[in-house]
Amino acid sequence: MSSMPKAPWKEVQMDFKGPLPNGKYLLVVYDLYNRFPEVEIVTSTSAQAVLPKLDAILARQGIPEIIQTDNGPPFTSNEFRQYAEYHGFKHKRITPLWPRANAEVERFMSNLKKTLLTASIEHRNTQQVLYEYLRQHRATPHTTTQISPMELMNGRKMSTRLPEITIARNDDEIRKVDSENKQKMKEYEDRKLNTKESCLKVGDRVLLKQRKGNAFTALFDPKPFRIIERNGNSIRIQRNDLQLWRNVSLVKKVVEGIKEMDDPLSDVELDSIVEGDSITEERGEKEKGKTLSKQTITRKSLRNRRMPKRYNEFILN
Repeated sequence: MSSMPKAPWKEVQMDFKGPLPNGKYLLVVYDLYNRFPEVEIVTSTSAQAVLPKLDAILARQGIPEIIQTDNGPPFTSNEFRQYAEYHGFKHKRITPLWPRANAEVERFMSNLKKTLLTASIEHRNTQQVLYEYLRQHRATPHTTTQISPMELMNGRKMSTRLPEITIARNDDEIRKVDSENKQKMKEYEDRKLNTKESCLKVGDRVLLKQRKGNAFTALFDPKPFRIIERNGNSIRIQRNDLQLWRNVSLVKKVVEGIKEMDDPLSDVELDSIVEGDSITEERGEKEKGKTLSKQTITRKSLRNRRMPKRYNEFILN
C-alpha cells in the first residue's frame, strides 16, 4: 500500500487510453493526492504529439515533483528525457509488465473507457461525454478521501446543476489588497492618459467619433446625437431611430450657441494640406452689406524647406 503524497500535484501518474474509434488517444494525468484527473486528446503517442498537450496541463496545474509512467512510447524516448530534465521533475517508470503499479490511473481509465464505449454505441458526441464525465468525477467526493477532487485541488467545491449553499469566506484582507492595487493602477493610467472626469449627462447633445474613410474625413460625425441614458462610463445615445451604446471617451459635447459647420474639412489639420491646394467654401454670410457667394482660399505649407543631405557636397549657384 502506497502512502498519500504530501500535497496536491506533487506526484502524478500518466498513461494513455486508446485508440478511440476516431483513431485518436486520450492522454491522462492523474493526481495521487486528490484523484484529480487531467485529460487531453492527442493524435498519436509520439513525443511530438504528446509534449505540447502535456505542456497545456502543466500550464494549468504547475510542474509536479514526480511523474510516474509505464514503459511505453513516448516515455522511453530521448525527447521525453530531455523534457523532464528541462522542467525539473523526476520521471519514474514502473516495473515492466506490471500495470498494477499504475493502479490509480488504470482504474480511472477503466471507468472512462466504459463511459466512452456507451456513448459510441448511443451515437453521442464522445468528446462532450468525456467533459461531462470529468466534471462529474471532479465534483463527486472520492471513496477514500470523502472529499471531492476539486475541493482538495483548489480549495473550493465545484458548482454543478445541484443546488448548494454558498458560504462566504473571510477574505477581507485579500479584498483590501486587491482594492489598493487596483486604485494604484487606475491612478497611474489616469496620469498616463491625462484622463479628466466626464461631465456628460442625460439630455446633452454630443458628436460621435467616426471611422476615417480617407484623409479628409472629419474626426466626428457632424450630425449630433442626444444622450438618453448613462451607466458609469457607458452612455446610450440616440439620433432619430438609431440608438447606440458607447464609451464617454468616444463623444464630445456640443457647445450650445455655436453654429455647427457642415464643412467636412473643418477638422482637417493645416499641416495635412499640401502647398498649392485650394479649398472652395460656400458661404451665405453677409459682410458689410456684400454677399460672398464663393471664396477661394489658398493655404501654404508651414514646413521648413531644407536642401536634401545628398547635395551637401555640391556647390550650387
